[in-house]
Amino acid sequence: MAAGDKPRKPGPDIPDLAAPRAAPRISAKPTPAPGAARAQRPRTSERAGPVSSPAEYFGSGTFDFEGLEDDKGPLAIDTDPGGPGGTPFGGDAFGGENPESDLDAYESTATSASKVQLSKPPATAAASAGEPWPTAETPDSASIALDSVEIGLAADYGPPPSRALLAPVYAARVLSRQRVLRPKIVSSREALGDAERRRDDLVRRLAESLRDVLAASEVGAALFAPVAEIENLRAGRQKNLEGASVEYQSQAAAVDHELQSLERTIADKRQALSLLERELDEKRRTSDRAEARKKRLFIELRGILDVIEKSGGGPSPEQAKRIDELETQIAAHKPELDRAVAAKQDAEAAVLAAEREIGNLERVGREAERRRGGIDAVFKKQIGAREKGLSDAESERAAALADVGRKILAARGRLADVPKETLAAIAAADAAVARHAADLEKYVRAIDGYDRAAVRRGLVVGGVAVLVLFVVLVSVAFRGGGPATPEAPAPSSSASR
Repeated sequence: MAAGDKPRKPGPDIPDLAAPRAAPRISAKPTPAPGAARAQRPRTSERAGPVSSPAEYFGSGTFDFEGLEDDKGPLAIDTDPGGPGGTPFGGDAFGGENPESDLDAYESTATSASKVQLSKPPATAAASAGEPWPTAETPDSASIALDSVEIGLAADYGPPPSRALLAPVYAARVLSRQRVLRPKIVSSREALGDAERRRDDLVRRLAESLRDVLAASEVGAALFAPVAEIENLRAGRQKNLEGASVEYQSQAAAVDHELQSLERTIADKRQALSLLERELDEKRRTSDRAEARKKRLFIELRGILDVIEKSGGGPSPEQAKRIDELETQIAAHKPELDRAVAAKQDAEAAVLAAEREIGNLERVGREAERRRGGIDAVFKKQIGAREKGLSDAESERAAALADVGRKILAARGRLADVPKETLAAIAAADAAVARHAADLEKYVRAIDGYDRAAVRRGLVVGGVAVLVLFVVLVSVAFRGGGPATPEAPAPSSSASR
């Protein structure tokens, strides 16, 4: 299997136009000679001729004919396409006396790619018969052939040691090199993904450019059926998203209008409150002045009375006269004082009522803001889910179109005439994908290409060495830092006897 090919489903292969034509399957009904068939061919769809299944001409593991299995009958394929008026689909494919003129009227001229020519083999297939075609498939990692020397150079682990004492050095080298190789794997995988996206975009544009002309045939319509199904799903999700957006905007606009109205009302109330507060300040000053005058009159009156009380006698004529004047002034000032105090109290009540009203409006505004936040939360979840669904449908549509493009390529020009420039661009994209896939596989095999036994042995030897070193250090530290013990006296000779 080639590096870029994947296993195909069981089924007949697409024939090579450069190779000799295989004998078609003949129906049980006897078929006249080719010349007689052309002479006696009826002008209606009931003409006789050799019968072949679509899989005989288009059969491939990458082409799905499940949608055509329920057709009333097999496609009639003319076994002599080179004869006068013959077509690969059985004589005058459009049922007219002049198949060439019927075909010219039928072909679409709106695509950027070459027309699908049903009256003769496509020019691309005839020109590139026997030449390799791009597959637009990423090669399977198991099928990528790599030189072991290149893998070893990428790994750079070095040869495994023959002596156990050098195994820790080898294990350290492997761990160090793996830290270098992992970022290379990540970057290679990203580069491969970018190359695959560029290639799939080319294949998708190929399928889109040939959609109009291929959809006119039964085979092409079946080929694009999955794409049409996904497009219907995408249209439904787009409609749901637009409906949710309109509903969100309507509810949000209503609450926003309420908030704006509340803000204007509160601003007017605050302005009125400011006027009431200034009026209250004036009333307070007036009341304070009246209260101060009353206090002065009472203080003067109290002073005269204190003097009379201390003298122990009655008031003098001057004192009695002043007392009468003060009492008259106090009585005359009382209504003025009462009016000033009442005006101040009224102003205080008006300010308090205005502040209470503003507080109620602010409370309504906070409730409206909470409702606005609830609307945002609900529709953010709904719109987010619908946007994700729409994005998924877009991705599925792109993938389906790319799959259709691969099937068109797998047909090797038998479905449509693919421009050479498009084939060259896809072939270059295939080469880039294969190159990046090989780079990724090289680093993946390199990071796993170490001698496991040597690394395991190195880890064991290194661990034992560290443990021994730790024990030695602990032993030295314990001996050097422990309490000093007095030496026992040597036994005397008499005691030894």
